[in-house]
Amino acid sequence: MTPPALSPTLKTWPAVWGLIRYQPVVFALHTFFTLLLFAAQVLPGLLEKFIFDTLTERAPVTIGVWALVALVVAVEVARIGVALGSEWYGWTFRYVVGALMRRNVFVSILRRPADNSLPVSPGEAINRLRNDVGELGDFPTWLPDQAGKMLAAIVAIGIMARINLTITLVIFLPLTLILVLARRMWGRILQYAHASGQATDTVTGFLGEAFDAVLAVKVADAENDVAARFAHLNEARRIAEVREQIFRRLLDSINASTVTFGIGVMLLLAG
Repeated sequence: MTPPALSPTLKTWPAVWGLIRYQPVVFALHTFFTLLLFAAQVLPGLLEKFIFDTLTERAPVTIGVWALVALVVAVEVARIGVALGSEWYGWTFRYVVGALMRRNVFVSILRRPADNSLPVSPGEAINRLRNDVGELGDFPTWLPDQAGKMLAAIVAIGIMARINLTITLVIFLPLTLILVLARRMWGRILQYAHASGQATDTVTGFLGEAFDAVLAVKVADAENDVAARFAHLNEARRIAEVREQIFRRLLDSINASTVTFGIGVMLLLAG
């Protein structure tokens, strides 16, 4: 298949759609398995409800204990198979479109006139081919992921609301607050990620320049100065990376704590 033509300035959604059109079958299979995977997350809860209803005699006993065990095992095995399909086609899509983008970038570089240098440093160019290409290739796979999460959430909320509307509303109130908080922190996350990326660009570029000028460094007896400069740049990169990761993990811990808090409130209200 002929690779899609890429314009000098890429807009997000046309670029994403171009990548999807390059591998439509693989993306469709990934979407199918991903949506099925999130929809299947509701099944264990429904099975547990059926088991407890059977044990408390709130529902007529229609199957035996071993049949219930076999049903639970079958559901889990099916979920593993669906998860394997989602991951297989998801990573296939990422690697194929990533290779396409790197190929196009190299072609565009080779077509440039010899006296027309790249608009970025060598270190930044390396990181763009590694990190940015990976991010762009990964972004389309987030679409079925988010759609699957919304589908599973709607089904779960509907089931919970049918059981007890009050408890459902109380549980999702802190989750709504977390969504608002995460949205307000998004700008800070982007700021820290940009600073971390710039620090990585600087380190990678310095390494490339040092290896290119290794003979000049030895002649000038500047090995210690180069090593000290490299250590200084790495320290700046470490600080930026740690700051970004701490902020991300802090937000993740708040999300996880809120979910645990919601489960505890649900158990207390149900009791």
